[in-house]
Amino acid sequence: MGVIRSGLHAKTRALTTAGGLALLVAALLWPAGAQAIPVGSGTCGKTTIGKVADQLIANQKRVNRCVLPVNATISELVFYVAPTSHSGSQVLAGIFYADSKGKPGARLGTTGKFTFSSKEAAGWHHFIFGTPLKLAAGNYWMGVISGATTLVAGERYDSVANAEDYNNNTYSSGPSNPFGSFKVTSEQMSLYATYTAG
Repeated sequence: MGVIRSGLHAKTRALTTAGGLALLVAALLWPAGAQAIPVGSGTCGKTTIGKVADQLIANQKRVNRCVLPVNATISELVFYVAPTSHSGSQVLAGIFYADSKGKPGARLGTTGKFTFSSKEAAGWHHFIFGTPLKLAAGNYWMGVISGATTLVAGERYDSVANAEDYNNNTYSSGPSNPFGSFKVTSEQMSLYATYTAG
């Protein structure tokens, strides 16, 4: 499956066909630092690297809103993770919740675990659902739950008013169902879901 853009070199690539011209326009408009998206797929969430760095506190879950414009199947979440000044490793997992009157409600899915090492470089990491989520068009909440080791994995975000809901949740107990009471911050994480329509 093709890719709309794989880097800044796409801007200078010689394209002569009408289809090539369309791809060149897409490349010029695609934000710098954005993760390339396969043609025919859609995303909800933030596909660019945020300007602000933060460290993930142990045993917390945090979610941002995901708006699906069509009925869709979601197989993964993609999260930008970076090392911090703390050494070691930290376990993370992706989480997905239904919307309940504008708030995160029932848990719909949890990805397999991902262990981030302080020796790894910053980058986009794929969190895969064992069973893809088949969802109707509408509002949802997606995010990450962090393991018992604290502050080893870092995130990037941009400030958007009331973007994030979070609460304490022991990782070993699994993400709660429903989401539970929460606090609100203005952190829109560099996190997105990829989906296929239908």
